[in-house]
Amino acid sequence: MGIAQKCSVSDLVNETNVIISLPEICFKLRRVLVEPLHTRKEVASIIQLDTALSARLLRIVNSAYFGLPVRINNISHALGIIGEHELNNLVFVTAIVKSLSSTSAGFDIKQFWRNSIFIAIIARNLAKRAGLANKEEYFLAGLLLNVGKFVLYAKEPELRATIEDEIKTTGALDFEVERKLLGFDHCEVGAELATNWNFPEALIESIAGHHQLPDPAARNMTQEIMYCASCLGDFLHKYRTIENIGDVTFISDISHTLSLQISTEELLQLIQYSHEEHLLVYEMFCGNS
Repeated sequence: MGIAQKCSVSDLVNETNVIISLPEICFKLRRVLVEPLHTRKEVASIIQLDTALSARLLRIVNSAYFGLPVRINNISHALGIIGEHELNNLVFVTAIVKSLSSTSAGFDIKQFWRNSIFIAIIARNLAKRAGLANKEEYFLAGLLLNVGKFVLYAKEPELRATIEDEIKTTGALDFEVERKLLGFDHCEVGAELATNWNFPEALIESIAGHHQLPDPAARNMTQEIMYCASCLGDFLHKYRTIENIGDVTFISDISHTLSLQISTEELLQLIQYSHEEHLLVYEMFCGNS
């Protein structure tokens, strides 16, 4: 673990050789979409520059998850059906999954994506339940909550085993052990990575603080949603099965942290629905990976 202990968070991100650069198309697309007078043709032309990405996007759009009544044959048609912001989200998620899945971080990559997608779906559904307009940003934030683990464990392959041993011995959480051993945790690393990707500040803050919930007077809805999604994702990761998540005491404690005024029963239903949905989304993004 000597390397990471000698690095700052920014050094760790910048010096990790196996990570993790998003294709330029992602940033070109974001720059176009913020222009008020951009056209659908401009958006389509950028995506079509990457033929492999275009083909993967069309496979996703035509998947069972979207359940479209007609087959989509080109990117322009996809934009007309699902909209440019949904397609932009798909571009980023597809690029991130492809980039990170090509690395080796010393843990089960399939399980990591199943868990991350579950968190993303929970976050989006809670945002929808709260009536928030930018629910797709919550999906992306949820997907990236634990992305710092890729950087941390790729740089230090033996770190994962050391942390798991410490967790078994002390009962501490992984981010607590990381802070003890390194002086920082995967949340800070993930936030630094998102900063390098020029992601929105709110998303960066969500990644940085998803294991901590501020005092009620200082917190906001975004923090509550990402904290809740993170807790439920950690629970599923620990027990590996949705049946165990029916612990009413645990769910009740989570529901009472939120200002959504969501009952324990409604939260349980949302979790069950999200679990079923995340299986489809996992197949959509990772089924052929």
